[in-house]
Amino acid sequence: MLQEMELQLHGQFSAGFDNGLTATITLFATLLAVLYGYGYIFLHSVLDFRCIGAMVENGKYSLDALLFVTLAALIVLCIMKYVCAYQGIGLRMQQFIVYAIRKKNCNCRPEDDRPRVFPENYHPFDKEGNKIVVGIYGDFIKILSFIQVIVFGGFVWKLFVYAYQDPCGCISNEAAVELFVFLALSAYSEWRYREEFRKLKSKYHKREEQYLH
Repeated sequence: MLQEMELQLHGQFSAGFDNGLTATITLFATLLAVLYGYGYIFLHSVLDFRCIGAMVENGKYSLDALLFVTLAALIVLCIMKYVCAYQGIGLRMQQFIVYAIRKKNCNCRPEDDRPRVFPENYHPFDKEGNKIVVGIYGDFIKILSFIQVIVFGGFVWKLFVYAYQDPCGCISNEAAVELFVFLALSAYSEWRYREEFRKLKSKYHKREEQYLH
């Protein structure tokens, strides 16, 4: 009975990986929709701030509209990074159980077994940074971070062009408030992601400490 339970736990890890990946792909479909909206408004935006009620005129979007869609894209990207970190680190912590089962059944460390079945680094220990995140989830985080830079950079570039074309002009109080909210919320969302990622890493290291001893 104990052996059957161990085999069941071993199989649940693979099933959990597949299910989590499916959920992440679904969320990425939502991400593509958000990025499509950002790209469309970016390409059809004009270099002008207007009031919120007049952000669209003759099929052209104001910088206000681009600001809001950029903020939405950045927040969604942070959420996606957190989902990937949560799934990937969760699977990494499950690997400790799988590793213990393999070690028990081969009476040695699985990576030292001969003839070799598992690669030398096929274990959940000594992982740092994004290496803690299992497999493709860590790569997704890197891709999402790169897209964040592009999205933010595109909006900043539009602002620079706007300032260059009208160096003596000044933006309205409403536009200034919008820019402040944009910077505050985008910075907060990134800080919040990093803080949650730090907590997940802390859980991983505590689990690592338990299984090392």
